[in-house]
Formats: sequence, structure tokens, C-alpha cells
Amino acid sequence: MADLQDHVSQEMTKLYPLIVDLHKTSLGNILTLAPVISDLIRHPVPPQVATRILRPQDDRFSLPCLDSITSAELVSALEPCMAACDTAQMYKDVILRHTTRLCTADTIVGNMLDMILDFHIFVEGDLTKIRLLLADLAPSPHTDDALPMEMTGSLLQCYSGTACSFPNILRCLKRFVCEHDLEERLISVIAGHLLPSKSRPELPGPTDPPPRHQLDTSLPGPTCSLWRETLREWPIDCEAFEAVPQMNFP
Repeated sequence: MADLQDHVSQEMTKLYPLIVDLHKTSLGNILTLAPVISDLIRHPVPPQVATRILRPQDDRFSLPCLDSITSAELVSALEPCMAACDTAQMYKDVILRHTTRLCTADTIVGNMLDMILDFHIFVEGDLTKIRLLLADLAPSPHTDDALPMEMTGSLLQCYSGTACSFPNILRCLKRFVCEHDLEERLISVIAGHLLPSKSRPELPGPTDPPPRHQLDTSLPGPTCSLWRETLREWPIDCEAFEAVPQMNFP
């Protein structure tokens, strides 16, 4: 046990500056950190599971719950899931990639601030019109069908009414803009949605990420057994059973 504690302590010391940078760029937002957990566990993690992982002290059945954590809480969530066979490098690559992505997204969205505000004013915050923009900004081609309103509300964190606030649009874009997204394409898409639908030009499609941005599953990843157990518990609690890879039992 002492050897494991020493190992974890040494590896976490190497990771601590990176974790602090990640917390700073993510503002400690649980929704923003959920993709980081998904990459570490190598399985999509719903926001509810991310909350259980990052804020295990919360009553999972109470609402509302805090949507952000401190850097100390982020460290506390990472430390117990590290096994004896895990190394700091297994976490480092994922943490650095997401920190870079969030920094890039913050810069891109900051450069487009005035245009995004113009769009919000133009559509009067109408969720029906905003979901058309999100469909065109999606990272994979769509079939000219608008996103379902439930998905739109989830992405924008707007669960009541038919309008979305300007800050919610900004937070949504900052969460989902990737490091390979081209600012010019995003500007042209938003500019197209500032025109009446009949005058809208052919919008440029999304750019597929280069191979280096794809997760290399051939390399060893962290064990994250504690997080996998939390993920396993969530489908059972919600009676939302699914196939989860790399699990010890169904």
C-alpha cells in the first residue's frame, strides 16, 4: 500500500502543473471537463457521470448541483483512480491536448465575439434558429435536418422556454470548438446565418480532423477503474443499459 501511495504521489507531482492549467482554461466547468474524462476512460461519459466523478460528495439526487469544481477537487478526482501500472504520461497527453483545445477555442470565440452577438440579436435568441446554426457548425456532416430541440437545449444548457442567452451560446461554442477548426470557416457559417434563409450562400462543410488529433487507442491508457465503476453504476441507476467496452462484467 505504501509503495502504491508513493507511486501515485510521484506521478501526481508531475501532473499537478498540467492539472492547474487545465482547470484554468476550463474554468473548472464540469461540462467542459467531461470530454477530458471521456478521453481518459476511452468511453463517452455523460454529464451526470462527470458530475459523480468530479463531485462525488454531492447528493446525486439533489437539484440543482454546482456546475464547477476547484483545482483541488480536480486533483482529488484524478488521484484515487491512478493504479500502480499507470504513469503520468498516460494522463499528460490527454490533459495537454484538451488544454490546447480550450485555449484555441477561447481565442477563436473571442475573435468572433461581435459577430456572435450580432447573430444572437438577429435571431432574438430563438432556439429554433440557433439549432440551425449548431447543425451547420457540427463536426460531422449532417443531412439538412435540424438538431432535435432536446439536443439543442442540452448543448446550450437551455432547458426552459424557447430562447437562449448570449452567454450560453458563447459557453457552448467554447466547449465544442476544436483545435483543428478553422476560424475562417466558423466566421463564414455564422455570417451565412446573419442573412435571410433564402439569401444564404452554400456554407462550407466542416474540416475533418487530421490523423494526429485522433485518439490512438493502440497506446496504453490509464486504468481509471474507479471512474469505470461510476460509469457502470450510472446506466444501472438510470436503467439505461448499454455496451461499455473494457468492463469486467456486463
